[in-house]
Amino acid sequence: MMRSDKEIKKEIEKLKGLIGKIRPFTIFGDDNGKQLEAQIKVLEEKMDIDDVYDDIEFCEDKMLCCDLTHVVQWMNNEEGEPAPSKGWKDLVIKK
Repeated sequence: MMRSDKEIKKEIEKLKGLIGKIRPFTIFGDDNGKQLEAQIKVLEEKMDIDDVYDDIEFCEDKMLCCDLTHVVQWMNNEEGEPAPSKGWKDLVIKK
């Protein structure tokens, strides 16, 4: 059963709150901002796995594509899948 609109909206707000507060790139050079924006898009558009795989921009980057499948799984309330915002906790820039 899919999470409620209220839960999804709350998660989108949490993710948007992280914009500009996380490290811009991973140690491997991956663009964290792009990944964060993609997670927001998946939730806002309530994309399913097929939508993610059909999005050329997402699946050019295999790591991004894989990450976004976890966002879909969270949205579908699959057991054990943490909220996407929890994955950013360690990447928040400390002031």
